[in-house]
Amino acid sequence: MGRDVPSRERENQAVLALVLLAVFLSGNRFIYFSIYAVAAVYMILRTLYAGFRKREKTFLCVGYLVLLALQLLYAETVIFEPGYHPVLHWLLRATGVLAMALPLFVERFITANKNARFYLPSLEEVEAISFAQVREQEAQFRIALEEVERTARKLTPENLAKALTGSQGHSSISYVNRGSLTEDYFHDAEAALDDPWLYLVISDTGSAASEIIGSVTRKVYNHASLSFDRELKTTLSYNGGANLYPPGLNPEMVAHFHLKPDASVLVYRLAANREQKEQVLAAVERINREGSAYNMMGLVTKWSYKPNIMFCSQFVYRMLQEAGLAYFEKRPGEVRPTDFVELDYRRKLEFVEEITFR
Repeated sequence: MGRDVPSRERENQAVLALVLLAVFLSGNRFIYFSIYAVAAVYMILRTLYAGFRKREKTFLCVGYLVLLALQLLYAETVIFEPGYHPVLHWLLRATGVLAMALPLFVERFITANKNARFYLPSLEEVEAISFAQVREQEAQFRIALEEVERTARKLTPENLAKALTGSQGHSSISYVNRGSLTEDYFHDAEAALDDPWLYLVISDTGSAASEIIGSVTRKVYNHASLSFDRELKTTLSYNGGANLYPPGLNPEMVAHFHLKPDASVLVYRLAANREQKEQVLAAVERINREGSAYNMMGLVTKWSYKPNIMFCSQFVYRMLQEAGLAYFEKRPGEVRPTDFVELDYRRKLEFVEEITFR
């Protein structure tokens, strides 16, 4: 039998408490600054994905950046300033840890409840509140806490460190990757041109970046790839390079997606004739020759400084556009991996298989 809800809640709370305790006891400047920065990016992404008007989005994003600046200033000039009495030093560190949770509560009560109006109820309204309404509010608050705890588990120091370390080679203004696809890759891709399908690979890999992105999008599958063949030997996408290549256009092996026990890969196929696949391959060859870079900033801004600076789903959609195969309308910088399935209203895709690693 499964564990009851209170038991799971206690486990979640214990995990969150241990993470915060670890940061409190041993967190350095890098850890504090990293958590503050990633939390700010998380808040901005959540705001951009929410249904606000442009003016409201601008106001909230600026607010989160101001909060980030205040947190960094507090950490630099107060928490890590030498000379405090030991008791005061630990109190200041505790305050810094508590400040990490502020954006999460702001996200819950502002972004998730964007249409709510907060006001003090009158005496008559208080008297009219039913027991069922109280229970409903209690349930909503419990759900909010669970969401905060799930996010906190994904925004662990380990995940943050991995994501930040992997982002060191990224560039949003210049090409850093060139020639990562070899002659052997193009030989295999050309051999697959007579296969009357292009293959779309949507994956939940468990990478640090995927976990953090998933905490923002609330989607399980957060990576998209493209392949010319059914065996997926020619799978490619925009990614971080897995410490083998610079971030940008790179080949991929499905076996390397197994970064967590429950990793999952969904394979779909889209009808494409030889000429259309040649157009996609020609575009891939051009990008490989000219250079590329992973569009890290584009995840927030939805904009690319240069044509070959993209992220994974942006790249896949652009390749479909090259061959006239795009089956839904959206700006490439706004396409998310799950859009390829969720926006397939005319059923252009055919499901091939799910690959698991259990």
